[in-house]
Amino acid sequence: MTVLEWTTLTLREELLSGELRHGEPLKQDEISSRLGVSRMPVREAIRTLAAEGLVIERPNRKAIVAPLFADDALELFQIRAELECLAVRLSLRGLSSKQREHISRAHEKLVVSPERDYPARHLEFHNALYAGAGPRLKALIEQHIKSAERYLRVERSRLQVTEEDREEHEALLNAAMAGDTELAVEILHPHIAEGGRAIAELFSRKDTDR
Repeated sequence: MTVLEWTTLTLREELLSGELRHGEPLKQDEISSRLGVSRMPVREAIRTLAAEGLVIERPNRKAIVAPLFADDALELFQIRAELECLAVRLSLRGLSSKQREHISRAHEKLVVSPERDYPARHLEFHNALYAGAGPRLKALIEQHIKSAERYLRVERSRLQVTEEDREEHEALLNAAMAGDTELAVEILHPHIAEGGRAIAELFSRKDTDR
């Protein structure tokens, strides 16, 4: 792992965990000193994280941690829903037997996953569904999933996995195994978009309570 990769990974985790709070300024000198690296990888890492929507770069070259807003959460999950539905359309048209097996194994791990591992297993299952999509689309999806993770981590304690979630995952598995793209899209779009609406509602309540 290069210094730049390590710096980007470290800052991303600090952003996602809330250690670096939304709206907080990102001072390159301070970060460089704290992480024990030069300013160049810090500058490039901030640029990468800005492209992921985790950081906002301003014209005066001062960067801040991207704020968390209800409208942003809603838009982010709507974009995810469209991108991921396109991915599943492209992927399920020509899944190999190996890719089908990967989807099935990912679902099995999701079903038995303890709560602490659930987010990673959930992501693994969804990524398995998109295995047959192109690299450009998968990169876009990964970028938006990373941006959405901040909202999910902040509200995860209040967003419990429901029986409906489990049924939708089972239905997605069955649609994938049958190669039924239209059914998969019909399940997947609200599965993602409704999650965004639930998070946006929680953030709207917070704003109202202030």
